[in-house]
Amino acid sequence: LWVHARGMAGLWDAPFELRHQFADEQDPMPPDFAAVPNRRLAEDYDPDELLGITHAYAGQVALLDSCLGALLEQLDHSPLAATTQLTVVAARGFPLGEHLRVGPCDNALYNETIQMPWVMRFPDGLGKLVRSQALVGPSDLPSTLLDWLELDGSNLLSPEAVSLLPIARGRSEPIRDCVYTASDEERSIRTPAWFLRQPDGGPAELYAKPSDRWEVNEVSKLCEDIVTGLKRALAGFEQIDEARKLPPLDEFLTTVVD
Repeated sequence: LWVHARGMAGLWDAPFELRHQFADEQDPMPPDFAAVPNRRLAEDYDPDELLGITHAYAGQVALLDSCLGALLEQLDHSPLAATTQLTVVAARGFPLGEHLRVGPCDNALYNETIQMPWVMRFPDGLGKLVRSQALVGPSDLPSTLLDWLELDGSNLLSPEAVSLLPIARGRSEPIRDCVYTASDEERSIRTPAWFLRQPDGGPAELYAKPSDRWEVNEVSKLCEDIVTGLKRALAGFEQIDEARKLPPLDEFLTTVVD
């Protein structure tokens, strides 16, 4: 069974009290809008306005969490629990003012958009306490499900697709050294140590990972060799034959700097 919910892209119609529970006494009353916010913020935006949007978002997530909890409760009390694998994964993140963007806006490839929640519940409790820093992507979902079902999907999957079952079993070795992302206006590449964002026709931005989680400190002018290496990797990704895997990156592009 595959359920594609609109999530935060649908109307924000959660009961108002769910928004209000996140506001402190001194905070302004949360707004009552239902349309999904989608705009750039001015440099001098009103913090109270963004706070209200954040409370509305939190209320919507609380509703989603409640519905998911009800589903899990039903599953736990059903005979299907012993044989059912449940995956909850988002298609994208939702910016909430980071980099002056609220909502999909211009699809800027920052962390708040391209890092997404992904939770898997296996019937035998596999990986129940596992958390991983591995770089994964959407193509890994079908690969993981086919692996769990013990089906051969080698003729269906991208060469870059990787099953995440080894991670669920506690494997700590990295499964890949980079993840590439593209939109209509820009491209990005993420390694364990760096994130490069390259807008079309604009300067590249570089951020140190994993310490700079929200891409606050842009360091491209301080690490020009890293920028050059990641740009070269981006160009190679776009030119490579889809039937072949990407060559490994140079070690200096994947080594975390203390």
